Amino acid sequence: MIYFLTLVLLPVLSFSKVYAATPAKAVLPKMAFVDMQAAILQTEEGKAARAKIEKEASAKRQELMTQQADLKKLDEEFQAQQSILTADVKQTKQKEFQEKFQTFRNAQMQFEQDMRQKEVQETQKIFQKTSLIIQDISQKKLYDLVFEKGSGTLLYASKIDDITQDVVNEYNKKYKSTTSGATATKP
Repeated sequence: MIYFLTLVLLPVLSFSKVYAATPAKAVLPKMAFVDMQAAILQTEEGKAARAKIEKEASAKRQELMTQQADLKKLDEEFQAQQSILTADVKQTKQKEFQEKFQTFRNAQMQFEQDMRQKEVQETQKIFQKTSLIIQDISQKKLYDLVFEKGSGTLLYASKIDDITQDVVNEYNKKYKSTTSGATATKP
């Protein structure tokens, strides 16, 4: 008899408790999203960091373009003189060209790696501060959930607010850019 009650009545009783506890209309959490990449790039500090990195990159890019032009000129000279050069001289010039070309490729790859690293370092600093701003805005506006737009974790929501611009505005208020003459405030 106890076995019967356990198998038959317990599931029915459990179902009725769940059904009775379920409200007629479920309340969805208040949600928002932030486009972190856009927010970071739109802050005054983000714009200043981007300009600084671009200025450094521009000088190095010019240097690489000069090296590339030198390599092209060296190759053109070799092609023009190839028919009159001896086999030993051809081999020496080809070896010299290959060494210079490899040095150029290594410098180019190092440049790209350095620029990515600097961008990550600058972005990380701003990201940490931006995360605090997002927490503040979320608490003030009573958001239950805030998603990063680019992560793709949110598949559907009937209504969701974009607070990216709010984050940028609050960030710029709280962390004044050193490029505008003001000093940055501590978080």
